Parts: sequence; structure tokens; C-alpha cells
Amino acid sequence: MSKANYNAHSSPLFKCRGILKLPDKYDHQLSVKAYNFIIGKLPQPLMRMLKRNTNIHTLSTRQVSNEKVRSFVYKCSEKWSTLNKCMMSALNERVFRIKAKKYLINNY
Repeated sequence: MSKANYNAHSSPLFKCRGILKLPDKYDHQLSVKAYNFIIGKLPQPLMRMLKRNTNIHTLSTRQVSNEKVRSFVYKCSEKWSTLNKCMMSALNERVFRIKAKKYLINNY
């Protein structure tokens, strides 16, 4: 497919073809879910299950701006906090997906 040697490093091959590795695909999906959570576009069952810390209490604490509620939300918030600020302000999910994928691939 790529005519590379059998022992060639995979990262440059993935980067050249714009393909995410499996762990990065997982991170990409977490980032998209976090984006959808922030803009309120997750399916209603998930939105009812998850809450922002700002909706739980009004105390001004260090954790009030973090999105840590359950493990799914914790992982999403952890991934969200590593993203570039300009990605967070994407106008729609499609633009966010493209920017997030480019960001992950550029780390190879």
C-alpha cells in the first residue's frame, strides 16, 4: 500500500496519509464529545447524565471551571484542556473535527 519497508516507522506513514493511530482516534472522539458537551449538542440522555461544575454549585473554587463529573467527563475535560485555544472556538463540529485531527496528526 505504501511501498515502505516492513520495518519502517509507522508515525511518518500515518502522518503522510493523514491517518490517526488508534489511541489518537480515541482522543479525537473524546475531544469531539467534549466539544459537543460544551456547546450542548450531545444526545439528551448524555446531557441529563452529565453536569458542569458551574451548575452543581456556585462557590468560587479552583475546580468550578473544570468539567470533572464522572470518568467520561473527566477524560473529556482532560483532553479538552490539552487542545489549542483556537480549536475550542470552532464554529461547528465539522470544523472542530478537522482542526482536532490536524492537531493530533501534527504530533507525530
